[in-house]
Amino acid sequence: MHVPYCVKKVLEKQFAAHQEQQLIENGRDTYAGHIGRATGLNIVNKQFTDRQEAYAWLDDHAVKWEEAVAVVFCVGPEPTTWIVGANCAS
Repeated sequence: MHVPYCVKKVLEKQFAAHQEQQLIENGRDTYAGHIGRATGLNIVNKQFTDRQEAYAWLDDHAVKWEEAVAVVFCVGPEPTTWIVGANCAS
C-alpha cells in the first residue's frame, strides 16, 4: 500500500479505512490473505530512497499475524510516500 506522505495521524486514518475496505471486499476469514487482517499499524522511523530496499526491509520485518509496518520513501531529502506492508496469512 502506498500513501502520499502525511502526518502519522492521517496515515493511521487512511490505513484504517483501507483495512476496513479490504475486509468488506475480501472477507474477514483468518486466512483471507490481505492487509485487512493485520492487527494494526506500526509506523517505523525508517526512510528509504530505493523502493526495492524498502520492500525488502518490509518483507524482513513484517510479522505474520501482527501489525502492518509503514516506512517512508524519499525522493532526495524529501519524504514523498508512506509504503505499508504486512505478512498476511493465506
